[in-house]
Amino acid sequence: MKSFLPRIALTGLLFWTAAAPGAELPVKKLVLYTSGVGFFEHEGTVEANDSCTMNFTAEQLNDLLKTLVIRDFDGGSIGPILYPAQNPLDKALEAFPINVSGNLTRAALLQQLRGAEVKLELKDNKALHGGSVQGTVLGVEVKASQGQLPVESVSLLTADGIEAIDLETIRNFAPTDPRLIRELDKALSVLASDRDGNRKPFTIEFRGEGRRRVRFGYTLETPIWKTSYRLVFDPAEPGKAFLQGWAIVENQTDSDWKELQLSLVSGDPAFLYRNLYQSQYRQRPGRMVAMKEKNMSAANGRREAAAAPAIFKNAISLDQAKEEADAAGSLPIPQSAPAVESGRMGELFEYRIEQPVTLERRQSTMLELLSEQIPAEKLLLFNREDGQRHPYNGALLENTSDKLLLEGPLAVYDQNSYSGDSTLPNLVASGDAVIRYSLALDVKAETRDLKQHQEYSGVKFARGVLETARTLHNATEYKFINQSKEKKSLLLYVRQQPQWELLPELKPWKTENGFYRFRLTLEPEGTLTFPVEVTHTVEESIQLQPDNWEKLGAVISRSKLTEEQRRGWEKAAELHRNFTVLQRKSAQLKQQLEEMDQNVSRTRRNINALSGSDEFRRQLITRLNDEIQKLDTLQQQQREILQQCNEAQSALENYLATLEL
Repeated sequence: MKSFLPRIALTGLLFWTAAAPGAELPVKKLVLYTSGVGFFEHEGTVEANDSCTMNFTAEQLNDLLKTLVIRDFDGGSIGPILYPAQNPLDKALEAFPINVSGNLTRAALLQQLRGAEVKLELKDNKALHGGSVQGTVLGVEVKASQGQLPVESVSLLTADGIEAIDLETIRNFAPTDPRLIRELDKALSVLASDRDGNRKPFTIEFRGEGRRRVRFGYTLETPIWKTSYRLVFDPAEPGKAFLQGWAIVENQTDSDWKELQLSLVSGDPAFLYRNLYQSQYRQRPGRMVAMKEKNMSAANGRREAAAAPAIFKNAISLDQAKEEADAAGSLPIPQSAPAVESGRMGELFEYRIEQPVTLERRQSTMLELLSEQIPAEKLLLFNREDGQRHPYNGALLENTSDKLLLEGPLAVYDQNSYSGDSTLPNLVASGDAVIRYSLALDVKAETRDLKQHQEYSGVKFARGVLETARTLHNATEYKFINQSKEKKSLLLYVRQQPQWELLPELKPWKTENGFYRFRLTLEPEGTLTFPVEVTHTVEESIQLQPDNWEKLGAVISRSKLTEEQRRGWEKAAELHRNFTVLQRKSAQLKQQLEEMDQNVSRTRRNINALSGSDEFRRQLITRLNDEIQKLDTLQQQQREILQQCNEAQSALENYLATLEL
């Protein structure tokens, strides 16, 4: 079944879409931000009470309602700004007597015209009524046909009675009531306005007399503008390179950009999302449901992007705005100047493109931002954390321009050929950066971790405590073998370790971003070995007690003592020797006493095993008396030694407790 739209309604639709009344105010200035928004400035002239109409999506209308700034410079005023209220398409179309939503066929349209008078033009002019018929629509029915497709027909109440006319015989039709035609035309206009991404007309009315200059601007979400660089080394100019920078800009709007003044801005001020387009209601008593603002943002109702220039952050009075605009001759947006110039706007950085930019819609362009010679020293770069057995080819670049160079991909050319890709980091004016782009296969790199060792860098005797400073040493040996016949400079990266420090004699070229950077020179076909040693000092405290003497001696033997500390420790050592001698004597006597006690016990058992008064028993008794006498002597000696040992221990402990050197 073929779809059909009334000819008169279709004509009305074409008229509506073509009706772009009022002045043509094209975009004259555009400020694009790296964070994904653009500030559009329109400028032109209007006559008397004129207007300008543009189309925007519902999402864009939210930003437009939040950021729009308008000026009429020659005595005029800003009239009402008109745009359709937000209403779902289905709901909007239901308000019309004829619903044109969905797939509106001839049968469906005629069914909705029940009770209305229509005029049908038939395909066969020789047919009944001379090729046309007029009557009131009663309804549409489907006639069943065996072996064929069903046939649709419309029933009309005519002056001659009720007639059924096959839809296939109808060339066109239209209601005879002009009001229905107008309503149908309006419904089709609403349907047309919803096409192309749900675009809405936005009309600015200007009020005044004569010919006047006007300007308006707004901020919308736009594709992020990007940077791309080329670095070319020329053998004829060592120590320098040609740096070329490009900006990649996209026109994703529905309008061509013609001869507009373009500024590119880096920075990330806040660009908040506000749903101003959607209708909002306040809850009232007795109302069951309150409509609230929907969160249409994918990130908690907020877009973190760039904003229009900082002046838009604060509201100003109309008088103040007029004074400022009259003085500056422009809306408060970044002012452009000739050349790819640069400048700061608070925390933002701006590139101003010299030549006016023309770019068709849905097209992209590359614009040159930078083209100049800069200092560039070729270097080899090595970091063992990369896991490579060769250093990288790289370069030390200095930004001698007055521009901020934004991060972007960098293609490197050397010896008239492509050498590799890199990334240029954000580089401020007069700043430097190191880049790397390929492996240097003519240089080998080897690393070896040396054995860790430690030393005591100092001690202090502090009333019963030995305070020490123990220094740990870690060393890594780097070896580079230059197989080429060229002298090469190498930048060695060594990661900083918390609480570890380089040996004082090691002087890195720079220390930043958590790395020591050493500059080394590799001779042609030569080998360079470079050890890097780091130290870490650990402070410990050891009790000055005889039980810790072995540990104390080990620490002091590896420590550097002052002469006074040495004499103090020698006296302590002498006291400790006296104590240990007495300890050994006491131990020896203890062992002798144990042996003598065993002898006494054994002799008594032997005596008890013998009976009578024979000679052998008498000898055993005599031996027992001698052993008991010796045992008494040993016990007396042990008591004396223990007393001396206690006195020696007390003397040692008292000395150590008061030792402070």
